[in-house]
Amino acid sequence: PISTYRRPFLTWVGDMSKQLVGSLWGHLMNVFLALFVGNELEGGSTLNNQCVWYLMGFLSDIICVTFLCWWVTSAARPLIRKKCGIDIGEYEQDSHSPSPDGVAMVKGVPPWAMWCIQTGIWLAIMTAVKVVVSIGVFAAQNYLYVWLALAFQYGGLCHHQRAQLITSVIVVPVIGDAFQLAVQDGFLKRRDTEVDAMKPLKVGVDDAASDEASTESDSSESVDASRGGLTPC
Repeated sequence: PISTYRRPFLTWVGDMSKQLVGSLWGHLMNVFLALFVGNELEGGSTLNNQCVWYLMGFLSDIICVTFLCWWVTSAARPLIRKKCGIDIGEYEQDSHSPSPDGVAMVKGVPPWAMWCIQTGIWLAIMTAVKVVVSIGVFAAQNYLYVWLALAFQYGGLCHHQRAQLITSVIVVPVIGDAFQLAVQDGFLKRRDTEVDAMKPLKVGVDDAASDEASTESDSSESVDASRGGLTPC
């Protein structure tokens, strides 16, 4: 069944801002990669166009880093919950509500501090995955660079530094970021199953309160009836 759970506004803001910080960090890593590799290869290789290297880094983010981060986050989520008492995507952990699975959750942490902790975890995952993917991109540079260089050539971008810069830093990233944010939002927000797991607790509390109120109502009716000399039905 389709979940009808909708995040509170502040939770949505926390998720979106966490993703935006991660996106900015990803772009900074790609800029560093492009500058570093381009300078290292300058003069000793023809594969030294920094715009092409930036685009290689960004496309590897979309194709590889995003989905590897999905896998790592999904694998790390239960461990972080069990070992650290942190629900990824949950910033206001109620100190009065018990955990549905009995895990001891972190209590008393302000929402802004919890957001900072989770953002740090997300950046650490991104960085680790990016390092691994960057090594693979560098190892396959002869194929990837030539493919992108040909795309620049057929797109009429050769010998047009400004057009290359706009394409590599603005046009492609805008489209790619939209895709990344959509995918990342699916695995960085709080899982619907975690919300559903708390429903039996809430239902149980509500049912107990309802039963108690019903018992009190029946008792008061019996007392009133006895006082009037009537036998309650």
